[in-house]
Parts: sequence; structure tokens; C-alpha cells
Amino acid sequence: MMLETLSNYSTKTGTVVRFMSPLGLYWSGAFQAPTAAYVANEKLVFSPQEQSYADADLSYSGWTAMSAAAEWEWRWRHDQKAMLQEHAKQEAFSEAQNKAYEMRQTHRMQNLTWHEFSELDGLSHWVPSPPAPPELFITDIQLLFLGAANELEKLGVKPKRKDVRAVLKSLVLSINDLNSQAGGVIETGEREDLMELITDIAYLTKQRPLIEEADDWRDW
Repeated sequence: MMLETLSNYSTKTGTVVRFMSPLGLYWSGAFQAPTAAYVANEKLVFSPQEQSYADADLSYSGWTAMSAAAEWEWRWRHDQKAMLQEHAKQEAFSEAQNKAYEMRQTHRMQNLTWHEFSELDGLSHWVPSPPAPPELFITDIQLLFLGAANELEKLGVKPKRKDVRAVLKSLVLSINDLNSQAGGVIETGEREDLMELITDIAYLTKQRPLIEEADDWRDW
């Protein structure tokens, strides 16, 4: 990307373009002087920003979503009331969905057994092919959780926190090692699945405070 300052260019003050370049470089900025950027031999002009973010009607967009961003800005200027109503409805819908999910999870946790946990449903959708973790890594993760579950179940219905902590910390540190050896294959989806299984363990052992501790032990 090449930038140049334009000394003889005038445009409507406050119109600021922000975009994702084809190379994946995120460009965002407010310019003190009119500026042009050359991307794929196309000249894009940026005008000075003299308004606050709240007043500038800014949107962020990649090339593929540019038309949607333009529509968003038009509606914000000309159909703002309807947009806000739609947003409020979507927020209410999302909140209701989240509450329903939390209720289902609470019910599930209250009735979860070690036998059900050992099925490791949270890992059932992991596919051993790029970009997902390799098959050996998945197998090792499964064995770690099954081993931890076996140890914890032997501790009884209400094990001592220090005993659960020892097993859980060993589990998390072992996952750290596996992930490091595999080149860091744990990404967002895998991270959420693993933390859900760790949360299951905390509920099964009635040691929910250990969820936060486990989060501190992990490096993925």
C-alpha cells in the first residue's frame, strides 16, 4: 500500500473511509490532510476527519462487505429510527437465546454424570484434518480427559478442593505441553470446547471456583 498527501483535494469534511485491503492489511485512520491510498493500482481518497467518532457515521468493511457498509451508512443517516428498532429487537432475541442456553446448561450440569462426561461429546465434532488438530493430538487430548475423569471419580461425590485442583492442574498443564508440541493447534473453537469440558469437571466435583484457576493455568 502506498499513501500520499493531497494538497489540492477537497471533499466533504468528516467522510472517512476505512477498509481491509486484499492483502489482509487492516487500515484505519483519521487524517489531518486529504490523503490517497493506492491498492491494486486503484486510488482511494481519504478526507480529513474533523468530527468525533459518534458523529462521523463511520463503518468498517472489507471489500466483500463494502456494499452492505454503504447501505448501513445510508440507513443510519436516513432511516435511523427503524435501524435502532431492528437492533433492539435483535438484542432482545439474542438475550432470550442466551438465557435459554444458560437454563439448558444449568439443567445439564445438575444432571451430568461421570459416565456421560466420559463420552466427551464436546470433542465429537473435531475433525483430524487442517486446520483442525491432527488425529494423534485429538486422541491424546481424549486420553488426558478420560484419565482425569477416572482419577476424580475415585475421589468420591464431594472431593476436597486441593485434590481436585491437583488433578485438574495436571490436566491443563499436560494440554499446554501437547499444544506446544503440536505447534499451537488449539484455536478459538478448540479452546471453547476444552474449557467447557473443564467446566463440566468443576461441576461434577462441586468445585466451580476452580474454573477460574484453570483459566489461569492454560497458555492456549
